[in-house]
Amino acid sequence: MKTLYVLLGVAAFVLGRMSAENDPAEVLKAADRAFDAATAKGGAKAWAGFFAEDGKMFRANAIITQGRPAIEALMQPFLSQPGTSLRWQPTFAAIARSGELGYTTGESTTRTHDEQGRTVEAHGRYVTIWNKQRDGSWKVALDIGTSTPQRVVSQ
Repeated sequence: MKTLYVLLGVAAFVLGRMSAENDPAEVLKAADRAFDAATAKGGAKAWAGFFAEDGKMFRANAIITQGRPAIEALMQPFLSQPGTSLRWQPTFAAIARSGELGYTTGESTTRTHDEQGRTVEAHGRYVTIWNKQRDGSWKVALDIGTSTPQRVVSQ
């Protein structure tokens, strides 16, 4: 009987992995997680590299930026500050039936320093719209994010 439970457990694990790997939404979440990891390592250049050539960013202060060079230039001052990080995790993804357009939503955390040198943190939510490219990769068509006011987390 114990062997039967072990076999059922292994089968459930394998089937669960297979369904997650074949789920297009999971593929899009993986692209979003790769976007986060690349940005954490490579800063503004990596951030911009995940956008489509004509990709756009929209922020609450009405900044609309289009194209990789402009997006990199917008993000460079922020992401190049020592001790600054922008990290996020997708919580949901969906892909259109056509398979060419999808979106992710998730939560973000920004850490930086204020004028007094204290570490401050803000949390946010985002929606990223993705276009599938001819080579099968996903690129950001539009990124929209919000953020809470910063709060001091360490002196």
